[in-house]
Amino acid sequence: TWPLVLGGVLFAIVVGAFIATVAGYMAGLIGASNSPVSGIGILAIVSGALLLAVFALPALGVGATDALVAFALFTVAIVFSIATISNDNLQDLKTGQLVGASPWRQQVALMVGVLAGAAVIGPVLDLLNQAYGFPGDPNRAAIAAEPLGAPQAALISTLARGVLNAELDWSLIAIGAGIGGALIFFDEILGALKQMRIPPLAVGIGMYLPMDATEPVIVGAIVGWF
Repeated sequence: TWPLVLGGVLFAIVVGAFIATVAGYMAGLIGASNSPVSGIGILAIVSGALLLAVFALPALGVGATDALVAFALFTVAIVFSIATISNDNLQDLKTGQLVGASPWRQQVALMVGVLAGAAVIGPVLDLLNQAYGFPGDPNRAAIAAEPLGAPQAALISTLARGVLNAELDWSLIAIGAGIGGALIFFDEILGALKQMRIPPLAVGIGMYLPMDATEPVIVGAIVGWF
């Protein structure tokens, strides 16, 4: 138990620090509502589940797969919280700078918001679970027959289970990594030639987010350029 707990805490701190940097940077560029938190979470769950598959699963055996999937989801939930809080933090500080707010007062308000959210979100999710249930849950005590749709949560769970059961299609991840590497290389060449850049993160967001989320950003960028 203790190696898993210590490993999970270390994973949340190290990966959370990296993710907070990326999420905060994206919040500064395109705002918190369009920041690709789910995509960041996909990277976190794949890396976390891979570490468990290499170090924990051989020692615990195949029978511990479900427990390790749950452990990975709980750990990545903490990383998700870090990402969303950094999103909100940078968004508020960015806006506060424009209106002349006091940064330390904003930080106090953010702390209050985190505590209030922690106190409210849990009971609300429990009520929704009792009324509808969620995909993957036995839905035993729910009143409604159909569970609520949670595509991102189902995807995260499927990835964790796929890694720990050795069923994940790594070729798709390799293709995505290859596209990202090629974009970084091409962007650096354009920068050296003093040409218009193609930011790899922007391309990734365009591939990941649906059109109804990216269209207002594109229109706003074009209007702002003119």
